[in-house]
Amino acid sequence: MVTDDLEIIEIFQNQFVNLWTNKYSLKRTRQLYKIAKIDFLPTSHTPAKTEDKIMNINSASPEELTSILKISEHLAQKIIALREELEGFKDPKHLTQLPEITTLEWEEWKEQGIIIIVN
Repeated sequence: MVTDDLEIIEIFQNQFVNLWTNKYSLKRTRQLYKIAKIDFLPTSHTPAKTEDKIMNINSASPEELTSILKISEHLAQKIIALREELEGFKDPKHLTQLPEITTLEWEEWKEQGIIIIVN
């Protein structure tokens, strides 16, 4: 299939990541991507852990979501829509109701020192 529809591409990429990460650990996933010389997954190339970044998912703007979490504007809008639908997140893990957000993202955010709160 060939398409230039960014929304469909994002859906397929996220589904691939979901399938891949359910089979392999984060460490093994990175090894396989490195062997394949593919830079598909967003990774942090910061040399040392900087200060933790605390983000309130219930008040974050689309700009904060995209810049801090390193996600697309489209996904930021989906998070905001879900937040409005739920009348605010009660638990940060409720973000996983979106199929685009996997345990891989949580691990990446944790490694980058991003702390997601709901207060």
